[in-house]
Amino acid sequence: MKRIVKLQMLLLAVGVLLFQTPASAYTFTQGFSEVSGLEGIVNAYSPARTSSGGDDFTAVNSKANQPRSTGTSPHSGTDIRMAEGRNVYAIYSGKVVSKQTSTSSQLGDIIINLDINNDGTPDGYYIKYLHIVPNSSLSAGSVVSKSTIVGTIDSYKVYPPHLHFARTNSTGTVTYKLYNFYRHTSTSTWNNGESLDYLAGDSRVGSNIYITGYTMDDGAWENLARVEVYYKVGSGAWSSTPKTMNKWNSSGRWHFDFSTVASSGQAVYYYLAGIRADMSSSSDNWGLFPQYYKEPPKVPSAFTSSIQYRSFTMP
Repeated sequence: MKRIVKLQMLLLAVGVLLFQTPASAYTFTQGFSEVSGLEGIVNAYSPARTSSGGDDFTAVNSKANQPRSTGTSPHSGTDIRMAEGRNVYAIYSGKVVSKQTSTSSQLGDIIINLDINNDGTPDGYYIKYLHIVPNSSLSAGSVVSKSTIVGTIDSYKVYPPHLHFARTNSTGTVTYKLYNFYRHTSTSTWNNGESLDYLAGDSRVGSNIYITGYTMDDGAWENLARVEVYYKVGSGAWSSTPKTMNKWNSSGRWHFDFSTVASSGQAVYYYLAGIRADMSSSSDNWGLFPQYYKEPPKVPSAFTSSIQYRSFTMP
């Protein structure tokens, strides 16, 4: 009898574990840092070039902060289509910070601190080039220009050959947006930078907020299923049921009017979850704005660390 009771208790415990959301599903260490707004920082060049030396705004395989069914999710940088052995160029002038030459797992990389003012002093905007065989002539302190080859695309070892590039911190552990470096690109190339980051170009007019969000999957544009708005008004609690942003146009722009939930003079706090449409799993098919945690939850009740948000006072 005691054995039966113990077995029942064991099965109950296993059942509880199976139906709980595991804490390990989320990672509350910083993996991203948000960059808000529509403004550009500098007109950067593509790391891929044509045979004549011009920019090749090649296909985007996966955006930064984009949820994925394989690899890191959300994605810690932007993947673009480049073949094995192809030259990778510096996107702007700057100075090499570090270089990882071990390519046994296809993780060769180089990090460059950009000199956006072209005054000889790097300005703290770091670009990481990953899955490359770094240029052997470069080392920490080397000065580069847009014509400098930083490496070549590595051969297949773990991943199909491609370039992963990202704006990061100096150690390559925190990802920022590339969007603000490519506001000059056309809708037929990288769409004013919007094809590089999952949720980008946020803005507010009065009580209305806007953001651009869509998926790039092996060069193909895909609409999001929806963008959810989680919010609280004043000192109230976070909403347990999100509102949904409305599609503003056919170019992936979304819109929400907070006058539907708040009144003039009230403080509004919010974050957004862009839901990917083509993932079979609904347990991790989102990327957040503002981006911060490596693997964030979606609903407010699941946060065990502080919620990252944007706020304003209703006009």
